[in-house]
Amino acid sequence: MVKKKKKIKVDPRLSTNTDFIDALPKREQRRIKKEAEALKKLEQTQAQLKFQRQKEDLAKKLAAEERKEIEVQQPRTRTNIYHKPVPATNKQLEKPKKEKSWGTNLFLTLVVLCAIAFLGYSIYIAPNKVDAVFTIVNASMITLTILLFALAGWFKNTKARKVTIIMTGFSFIALLGLHVGTSLEFFQLPTQPVVEDLTSKTMNQAMKWAAENKVNLSETKEYSETVEENHIMSQNVEPETLLKNVKEIEVITSEGPNPESSVELQDMIGWDVDTVVKEIKKLKLSKVDIQFEFSTIERDTLFEQSKTGKIHRNEDLSLKFSLGNEEDLMPVELIDLTEKDEFDATLWLKRNGIKYEIKYEFNDKIKKGKVISTTPEKGTVIDQKTQSVTLVISKGPKIIVPDLMNMSLEEIAEWAIKYNVNISYNSEYDSKVKKGKIKAVSHKKGDVIEEGGIIYITTSKGTLRMIDYTEDDINKIRTFAITYKITLNEQSEYSDTVEKGKIISISHKKGDIVNTGDSIDVVISLGKSLVVPDFTGMSLSNAKNICSEKGFDCSVTYVKSNEDKNIVTGQNKRAGSEVIAGTNIVLYVSNGQAPSNNPSGSGNNAPSWSGGSGGESNPTPPTPTCNTTTMYILPSDIDTRTPENTCSNIKARYPGYSISCSYESSNSGMKGQVLNSQELKGITINSCQNVTIVIKNN
Repeated sequence: MVKKKKKIKVDPRLSTNTDFIDALPKREQRRIKKEAEALKKLEQTQAQLKFQRQKEDLAKKLAAEERKEIEVQQPRTRTNIYHKPVPATNKQLEKPKKEKSWGTNLFLTLVVLCAIAFLGYSIYIAPNKVDAVFTIVNASMITLTILLFALAGWFKNTKARKVTIIMTGFSFIALLGLHVGTSLEFFQLPTQPVVEDLTSKTMNQAMKWAAENKVNLSETKEYSETVEENHIMSQNVEPETLLKNVKEIEVITSEGPNPESSVELQDMIGWDVDTVVKEIKKLKLSKVDIQFEFSTIERDTLFEQSKTGKIHRNEDLSLKFSLGNEEDLMPVELIDLTEKDEFDATLWLKRNGIKYEIKYEFNDKIKKGKVISTTPEKGTVIDQKTQSVTLVISKGPKIIVPDLMNMSLEEIAEWAIKYNVNISYNSEYDSKVKKGKIKAVSHKKGDVIEEGGIIYITTSKGTLRMIDYTEDDINKIRTFAITYKITLNEQSEYSDTVEKGKIISISHKKGDIVNTGDSIDVVISLGKSLVVPDFTGMSLSNAKNICSEKGFDCSVTYVKSNEDKNIVTGQNKRAGSEVIAGTNIVLYVSNGQAPSNNPSGSGNNAPSWSGGSGGESNPTPPTPTCNTTTMYILPSDIDTRTPENTCSNIKARYPGYSISCSYESSNSGMKGQVLNSQELKGITINSCQNVTIVIKNN
């Protein structure tokens, strides 16, 4: 039996072999063809549906973005069309990944921190700078520009970054405008007041400035060859120094050329008068007497000169010029001498042989030293034999001194500038007069002063207080006392706790009020006190041991005595007296009994430099030991009330030295003053000699 083959159905959609399809029956081929066409249509339909869905999704997405923009631009109202929110796809919900820019952010952070530090430093130093406002404003604008620049780097949002960049640009332009505007002086920011350059200004001008700025001004005068008299040559505070840090300024003003300085004067014999006058003015000679006499020498020629070579400017100098022959001198027409200097006017009269007299008057129009008028007037023909001329010289305007005691320093300076009066300022401490106020003036209200005259004004420095000091500052206190005319009473005492030369006690502590003329009492240590033992009767060796143990500086003088040899027979310091360590004590030691046939005739107890050791029959005389020091008489030694204290003060400073005092009357000096201080100043004294001090007792 033949088995039938099993019919296998093959899905024609899975087959692409046309030969296989052609082998099938016609009916099967039609069926497969229909199914293939149906499948193709299905696929096309599915593709169209997919495309349509994508198109709808895209439209929804665009509509949603458009709706968001509309909501930002205008508020939602009831009339707004409601749009159903479209759910976001997974792709839309994904957040963009951030870029890794930590290096840039770190750099920008460091830049901002540096800018902030710069701003802080600028604010810190601004109080000590003249342009403090500019310093702070400049630093603030720089810091703002840098901060905006950093923010532009930090922002990721495009719109925020753009706004920040624009702001950075404006800030930078403003910074440039600040610098350009100030450098070209289009505008000026406020500055702190500073010290002016006072050099070349008059003292009056400087004093006015000082009064306006509440600064004390002290003056020292010095001669100058180049700076005009009463003008400031230098100041101790540099110009442009902040005024708030300055309380007092010291200035040096010119007194003009030094009249005591030497100049080289040439032999001018034979020179004409005009050349000689130029030389006199060049050398700035102040006492020149010019005379004209008749002579056979050519007229206006110098024929006699009293001095040549090195002379002082203020030395008297006589010069004689020739008037020519007397018969040749003819009457001369008087020229206009008004407003000429006195020197030039009198010189013209002298060289024309005209006798004259001078009168001085106040005048408000003609400057001081200039000729106001002449009698007779200009144009008059003068006969030298019978006529003379009277010159009226201006003393400047008549200036009435106001009540300076009740004026401020600023008002005084303005008044002095107006009337060309020189003010010499000085200042002293005074607890009774407020600091900066006038203490004394040289001219009272109503006094008359000439133009260019000097008024001396003393202002108060306020209360003088005791300086700070330590136990080592005795010299500092001495200087303080001398500077401010304070009496310093120094006494010396022994002390077991305070070293020699240091201060034990003082009557005024730091900050106490001290007035000129007051007294300050100070006690200075002599060091530890030692009681001088009684060496009499001791052997020399025992005495030396005691000297070494106690700290005495013992020396030996051998004397002839009935005592055994090398036995101490006496001493120069009284036993039981107090001395300091290192004091020299002279021990008188026996050199044995004196021979009976003493050729010198001296007694057995007469002191002698003979002596020695051992049993030498003719011992070598020993050299005595004497301490030496340099002696000075200090101002602090002087007691103007009790002369005896002057003596004790000096003795206390030189313990161990033989000092005696004598008291004498004198017509000069003050009571208690050492009259022979110049003889004693700096001399070397020794403990083996006596020094006599002569003290005034009246």
